[in-house]
Amino acid sequence: MSINEYIIEFNHINSILNISQTPVEIAQFMSAAELHVPNINIILEIGCWTGGNLCLLSNIINPPGLIIGINPITNHPVDRINVPLVSRLVEPNQFVYIDGYSEDNNTYDRLLTLLDGRLIDALFMDRTDKYDEAMSDYNMYSKLMNSPSVIGFHDIVAYPDGPGRVFNEVRDDNYIRIDANDNRGIGVILI
Repeated sequence: MSINEYIIEFNHINSILNISQTPVEIAQFMSAAELHVPNINIILEIGCWTGGNLCLLSNIINPPGLIIGINPITNHPVDRINVPLVSRLVEPNQFVYIDGYSEDNNTYDRLLTLLDGRLIDALFMDRTDKYDEAMSDYNMYSKLMNSPSVIGFHDIVAYPDGPGRVFNEVRDDNYIRIDANDNRGIGVILI
């Protein structure tokens, strides 16, 4: 798909489930992931909110792939993920929702059991704006990445001392910085 086609799909999914991304930025992330990783089979999003971004990311996976979201379920109806709806929207891919905090060892162990030795092709980190939490997520989950793969860090411009700082500290020369001048930004590490 082209970036414009991703934006059209973004608008469609966003009308059903809110997506907390800038359309151009997430479309560029998806395009970069597709170019760098020829066969995306497993996607993990940490901080998946309502699941809209996961539905959008399902467009870059090779069906039938595995799409995993990690987020604690809240009692607030706006922040609550509709698992059956997201499962239908990502078909024929399998969607698995892990209700838990990403830094919790129990959550991590549930993911390891689900992966059963397989590795992640695309990771999108969108849980926090705090440095320690973002670095903790990176340290835990980057060990599970395939080669080649991509890791996306959301809000690197909006939170330069949080995810932005983590991205700048852990990236090497193989990265992409996406900034649509909206004060959000996505940093992409190409593995």
